[in-house]
Amino acid sequence: MKNVKKSLKNAGLCLAAVLLAGSVQAAVIFTPGVAPAPATVENVRFDPTRTGVVNGPGTTVTGVTARTDYLVDFSADELLIAFENPAALPAVPPTVRATDGALRSLDIDVRDGAFSTVFYNLFVSAVGGNPTGRFADILVGSFDGTTTSYRQQLRNGFNLLTITADNETLLRDVSIFANSDFADIRQIRFGGLQAAPIPEPGIFMSFSLAGFALWRVCARRRSGPRADHHLAQA
Repeated sequence: MKNVKKSLKNAGLCLAAVLLAGSVQAAVIFTPGVAPAPATVENVRFDPTRTGVVNGPGTTVTGVTARTDYLVDFSADELLIAFENPAALPAVPPTVRATDGALRSLDIDVRDGAFSTVFYNLFVSAVGGNPTGRFADILVGSFDGTTTSYRQQLRNGFNLLTITADNETLLRDVSIFANSDFADIRQIRFGGLQAAPIPEPGIFMSFSLAGFALWRVCARRRSGPRADHHLAQA
């Protein structure tokens, strides 16, 4: 009986460890109105001379990060166009917009990459009275399988947002769904860029160990005192 209790205790500890590991989720921080320090992020560029850049028009356009050369895809259910003109006065920042100038949804994905910070500016054309009640729902996917949501309030002009992952979380994509039109997304910057991680077998091994521990407990209970009793009768 003591051995059974000990096995149950060990199995319980093992399961608790597995459940605790599974409960650690992405901690994602949303900071509106603030841009990250320039040294911590890099711009997405749409210079057509850079390898992999696709300016459109198309339902997907592609930029490239300025220093690490990761390709960044912007996708929508309508035609998009990307552009930049640093030589213009004033300079035109890297920008993605719909060809009709009215955008409501957009998916952003770093191809074969992961990141810990993303910043962008949703630019909203002026609407009379600058009404409240305009917003964009932001969904951020993480490599731990979780999705974090945030509602960004939108006003005329600039709408800055910095998204930062905590707890050593790596982010995989961002989706934007607005309840009213925004003109474009500009000044897109990423930080903490690295190759997309390969799923580790550690969590599956933990579940296997826990399952094995429980099986041992059940097996020992089946072959314990009752089995001894049958042997005595024989």
